Amino acid sequence: MINSNEKQARDRIGRFAETVHAESPVNLIPLPNPLRDADGTEWDTDGDEYTNKLVSMADGVRIEISKDIRSEDYNLDVVDYRGSRPVSLARDVVDSAEAGKERGKQLRTRALQYEHNKLEIGAQSPWGTIENHDVLAPGIDDVWTAGHGGYKLSRKRQAEVHPAWRRADSWYEQDCAWSVAAVTHYKDLSRLKFEDAHSEARRYFPDEYTAVVGKDPERYGLTEFRPITAEESDIIAAREFLAPRAETHDRMLRLDLEPEGYPGMVAVDLSDIPADGKVNDENPLNPRTVLVPEDDWKDMAPAWTERRTLPKVEGLQVLKKAS
Repeated sequence: MINSNEKQARDRIGRFAETVHAESPVNLIPLPNPLRDADGTEWDTDGDEYTNKLVSMADGVRIEISKDIRSEDYNLDVVDYRGSRPVSLARDVVDSAEAGKERGKQLRTRALQYEHNKLEIGAQSPWGTIENHDVLAPGIDDVWTAGHGGYKLSRKRQAEVHPAWRRADSWYEQDCAWSVAAVTHYKDLSRLKFEDAHSEARRYFPDEYTAVVGKDPERYGLTEFRPITAEESDIIAAREFLAPRAETHDRMLRLDLEPEGYPGMVAVDLSDIPADGKVNDENPLNPRTVLVPEDDWKDMAPAWTERRTLPKVEGLQVLKKAS
């Protein structure tokens, strides 16, 4: 046990006193001036017969550095208590008390840049009633509903998302858009999410990813930018398929095998294929509806490829063109 004189000496000089346990010859390393750092950060000492601790609580974020006399490791634990529930910012092993203090204060400073979301179970999200949510970092919540979910960003987190792929409502659904939020705020998420987020963003948002990350890869945790390949993104693969067919094929949007008022005919909605293969079904190029005799359609149908293209056919009756 630490005797009273030794404890008083430790508290008075503000350092972890050299402590010897009867069952262990391992000593705690004395720490220089732990009670107040040069930057004004104040620390309290705590612990028991096996462990000594330094604790700093400021602005709702608690930093704890501990060392067990039976171990050479210093443990860092940083928790943000500002939100509706405690959020662990770090639980790491560090080389020394000073390293833990520096790391802990960096995490606290970063956390205080962001406000927490004020989410409640039973509140509404774009995907229905919130059944639960997990605070991944200050201002980043992972939200679940009965059928779907995604990320909710706080006001400042949302403002840091590049306008090229920012969602207007600050909700980023779990299938694809979550990767936008995770790529933007990678510093506060795990390495696994970093790698997965970049992979998903490259797959589903190749143009936006190239425009945002490609111009400043270091901002998003990369040393360099790699152009996105067809193997990584179905969108790129589709463009590489369609571009060479722009002059010879049309894009098929919809098919009506029994158009009302046109017996014996098939109605096909077509559009032109842009030269670069970047089709947009919500705003197609030169959309029109053509009529094809049923017998002719039987011959044409096998040419319909997996990319919904048909060879151009001259002389088809145009039923309707979009205005």
